[in-house]
Amino acid sequence: MGNAVLTDVPFTPFSFFLPPGFHADLEVRCLQLLRNLPGKRQVYRAQWGSQPVVAKVFSPPLKALKYWRREKRGIVILLQKGILTPEILHSGPLADGTGLVIILPFITGAQTALEKWQLAASDREKGELVSLLAETLALHHQAGLVQRDIHLGNFLVRDKQVFTLDGSDVVMPRHGVSLSQSLDNLGFLFAQFFPEYDRFADAGLQLYCRSRNLTYDNNLLRNLQTRIKVQRRKRRRRQLRKIFRECSAVVRRQTDSRTILCGRNYFSESMAAFLADPDRCLEGEKVELLKDGNSSTVARLEVGGLDLVVKRYNIKNVYHGLKRAVSRTRASKSWENAHLLRFYGIETAPPVAMVESHRGTAPRISYFITEYVEGVPCVDFLRDDRFSREKKEQVAEQVAALLARLHGLQISHGDLKASNIIIAARGPVLVDLDAMQKYAAAGSFHRAGARDVRRFLQNWEGDRELSRFFQQRLEQKRILS
Repeated sequence: MGNAVLTDVPFTPFSFFLPPGFHADLEVRCLQLLRNLPGKRQVYRAQWGSQPVVAKVFSPPLKALKYWRREKRGIVILLQKGILTPEILHSGPLADGTGLVIILPFITGAQTALEKWQLAASDREKGELVSLLAETLALHHQAGLVQRDIHLGNFLVRDKQVFTLDGSDVVMPRHGVSLSQSLDNLGFLFAQFFPEYDRFADAGLQLYCRSRNLTYDNNLLRNLQTRIKVQRRKRRRRQLRKIFRECSAVVRRQTDSRTILCGRNYFSESMAAFLADPDRCLEGEKVELLKDGNSSTVARLEVGGLDLVVKRYNIKNVYHGLKRAVSRTRASKSWENAHLLRFYGIETAPPVAMVESHRGTAPRISYFITEYVEGVPCVDFLRDDRFSREKKEQVAEQVAALLARLHGLQISHGDLKASNIIIAARGPVLVDLDAMQKYAAAGSFHRAGARDVRRFLQNWEGDRELSRFFQQRLEQKRILS
């Protein structure tokens, strides 16, 4: 296994023990939580005697046996078929009977494919990684195997070696892997990347075909490109469903009066206390009030050392309350839309949590919490004489590129005031997402996208130079006719 920490959940090292009679060393010391799948398994970096290992602990006991058997079977199949994967050092029950474990060697000097991708300094390095993964899938398919849960955390890379992890979703189709199944699986791999990297699909497919002695042609490429879009759409739907339930990435707490969703890596005692009563914290002395309106209140405050922005969506009157009672809360829309933008690699304030308070069955006041983004509103940045002309042109190009990406994805922001684009050190950051919507139909998006462009251009009506600049750039990018 690898060195990646796939969760930031606070962790205290602990030991579990193996039953007597299996090994001289019965104690396994868990040092770091690498992955947490509630109700299925926890994966730890651990020490077993003098050997660094990875321990996959399956619990609770009633469900553990199924997942443990599935994982073990998949690892055995991979090894039998000659696919590089860590060999099992030990598998069996825990001494206290609370679950089962599979112990694997810790592969030193390796990184997950996700880490390699994030650290890649150039398109060349990224392209090389994609080629390695495409070649690995070719080996899988040639051996008659399909990995049903492809994600970059399930591949470990050391030099030019790729280890396949997570045997639980490895299957062997009865009649081998068909071309259609192969393309679906390859499409699933490419769907892990943001759409702008679909350009790697051509080279990846060519290498895949050479590895399997298949004939490459443009029809095959178009087929793969279609499947990438289908798989990315499925992946997006799965991920956006997950953020509303308890999962490895999200903590969910539900009471009669409150629904709380919080990123697991943000959840702590101080965060739990804040989310249980946000209003009490908003009335504190160290809170910076950013906006105090009828429909929303926005404040900046610190919780557990985190610099946060809290947006409370208020109920203005009885009629407004009745209207909100039959629709989704604006906090839940913002929560979903923030995750949608991050899915596509579009910068937004990192979503931390959302809270819905209830009265009976009707949602009332809701809260959306993000990290604070240090920056300057777009309109202020581009009119500030302290910034050079070259810097302003660079930022304006980035803003135009952001609008083009939204247009290409058929996403309408719904309120493109220049104050909703923050110019941060990492580039333009899109905020205020409760009116944002992704459209499936091009016709519906065309109207919404045109409204976005009109609203954006209104920001520059008093500045002829900027207005002309953005009109030209949006025309060049074919989002303004």
